[in-house]
Amino acid sequence: MDTPDSSTPRRADTGQIVVGLIILTLGGMLLLDRLSPGTYALRSWWPFVLIVMGAARVVEGPDRRGRHGGKRRSGVWLITVGSWGLVNEWRLFGLTYGTSWPLLVMASGALMVWRSLDGGHPTRQEP
Repeated sequence: MDTPDSSTPRRADTGQIVVGLIILTLGGMLLLDRLSPGTYALRSWWPFVLIVMGAARVVEGPDRRGRHGGKRRSGVWLITVGSWGLVNEWRLFGLTYGTSWPLLVMASGALMVWRSLDGGHPTRQEP
């Protein structure tokens, strides 16, 4: 079993810091929205939070095993869901949540294909 050396300082994960700050900001905006009636700014802009979180995942470095694939796929998924929400909130192309949900089904299928082609399920190796 590998144990980290206690004398080596732990490096901060920049991606987690960014995502944490985004979530804190989102929580503050939600609180402001609930406490002050008439503020509807967050209702149509919430998808940007997902898009930024997804972009942070895409540009983030490799995971502990040195792989990029899982983080990129999850980042692309967040960007996809955020873009879908933005299209619906702004009623682009006449789409609404009720009419555009098949796009998410298609996107999840595309990500499954990507994961299979990318070798997304590593085989478990016994020691």
